[in-house]
Amino acid sequence: MLIERDKRGEYVTMGYSKKKFTVPVNLYLIGTMNTADRSLAQLEVALRRRFAFVTLEPAFNENWRRIIQESDVSTEMVSRILFAVEKINKVIIGDFQLGPGYAIGHSFFTSKSEKIVMDAKFYRNIFQEHFGKKSFHSHNLYQMFTYLMHQPKDIALRGILIYPYNGTELDEKFAWDDRMTVEVLTLNLEDSWRDIYRKLMSVLYGTRGQDYVD
Repeated sequence: MLIERDKRGEYVTMGYSKKKFTVPVNLYLIGTMNTADRSLAQLEVALRRRFAFVTLEPAFNENWRRIIQESDVSTEMVSRILFAVEKINKVIIGDFQLGPGYAIGHSFFTSKSEKIVMDAKFYRNIFQEHFGKKSFHSHNLYQMFTYLMHQPKDIALRGILIYPYNGTELDEKFAWDDRMTVEVLTLNLEDSWRDIYRKLMSVLYGTRGQDYVD
């Protein structure tokens, strides 16, 4: 695999395009994985050979307590939650069929008023053409809408589809209803990493057309 340390910087010829391709030595790959999902067992073995792993454990700390209390949860109720979760997690972690990967996390009690789903696609052509008419790749929009439709009904939903810029600038927004929107935009991969980061942050925080300050 080209992502391995001793393969970085080596060029290979791609099967379809016949172009040269390499993974640079300064590219960092960071991701998350649910180790409690047993269907990933074989994949996990392959990934552990190639990546360093950092375990993210439940963090029922002062920051969590503060956020919960800001949501109008009483101090007494927060203490009761902590007491119950600690007892339950102790049983879960000690169970040989479950273990630490099944412990209840702090996010279980932390809700957000908005959920953002971002999906980046790579196509040589942004549009598909049928009977002489151009449109977005319909299966991408369908996939996004289908995913959003199965999310909780009590939060606002934003779907963001990103395509690489290839001469056509896109920045479209479609509203399904008052709660759900899907945005389609392009990102110039020739820009610096800093500019790409700033563009993504401006999209996430709704500050497009303004200078994003990080």
